Amino acid sequence: MDPSDTLPPAIKKLMILASYTQQLVREKLHPQLSPSQPPPGLSLQLQSEARLIAACLCKALDNPLQLKWTTNTYMENRHKKRSTLETLCPPFVDSNGPPNSVLRDEPFLVIDLSGRVVMCYLPSVICKERQAIIREAITWLSNVPQVPPLTQKPDGNFRVNPGKFSPSTTDIRSGVVTYASTWPMAGHPDGPWAPSANFKNPKGGGLSFLEMISESLAVLGAILAVIHPALFEAGVEVLSRLNSGYIEVRDYDLLKQVLNHWSSPFTAFSVITNRQTDLHRDSLSPTDAFDMLYTSGDYDDGRFEVPGLGIRCRYDPGTVIALLTAVFEHGVPRQWFTHLYRPFLPQSDAIAKSLPEGPKKHYF
Repeated sequence: MDPSDTLPPAIKKLMILASYTQQLVREKLHPQLSPSQPPPGLSLQLQSEARLIAACLCKALDNPLQLKWTTNTYMENRHKKRSTLETLCPPFVDSNGPPNSVLRDEPFLVIDLSGRVVMCYLPSVICKERQAIIREAITWLSNVPQVPPLTQKPDGNFRVNPGKFSPSTTDIRSGVVTYASTWPMAGHPDGPWAPSANFKNPKGGGLSFLEMISESLAVLGAILAVIHPALFEAGVEVLSRLNSGYIEVRDYDLLKQVLNHWSSPFTAFSVITNRQTDLHRDSLSPTDAFDMLYTSGDYDDGRFEVPGLGIRCRYDPGTVIALLTAVFEHGVPRQWFTHLYRPFLPQSDAIAKSLPEGPKKHYF
């Protein structure tokens, strides 16, 4: 059987875009290669977006920030006092100023002593047209569903606490919603798996929203394909096994509906609107895998900070950041709206596949 036969419909489209974007990166890094032709059926808009992604990543590759310690050393000491941790794993320092004082706005990678990429910063990698498409979908999600999916919880942690949100606007509702193609049912961390409940109620608009942003999820997925190919492939494999029935899933009919438009290599993502994010680590994320964050909206002069790396950078509309968020504390000020793509890849005997370690710079 052709392996592609088990891929969900939307993931097949993602693979076409991702493969083309990877080829463009190879051609930029190796000019002796003959230019490739775009795949049949790939729109001019997506071709243009693939070229933008490739150009931005290559700029980041030309601007590495080198750490003097390994990620493993940082992880072993991350719960010690900040002064002790900074002595063992000093933040990045360059000639422009002390750690966290330089405001960065050009693409870059942060690389540890072993050559492992721990952060990738890609400003303006999402074009204005794509931002507008996502904005329209978020506006729809904020206003049309009878059961509002974007919510806050007074008794919740900072992720959903109302005190961290700016007021809703006329078109964007402040809140958080997480969608999952599959995740473990409550009280059963090893399965069985099921799509998130917000896909079940038609009044919540989950399936309609997913269809609206399907192509945009593929564009963000193509970014993962070039910054962490192994993680991308691991995610695609999980989705293929879900689609084929290899992994036991409750409500398989609903899963098939979700997979028709699920074009992200991650199995879950969150939409976060109008929220300040305090410095934190994401304990639910794997320590060996990137989270991807995308931001957009009607604002400028945003900030994203990773004190442990000595990084402070602009977080303006169209920016994508990949980071080991389970390892490094990070935070952002109030944003118009943000998307967080979390690499939730179910680990079970049915998958028997550990997450790949972060990419090494020499891979590129």
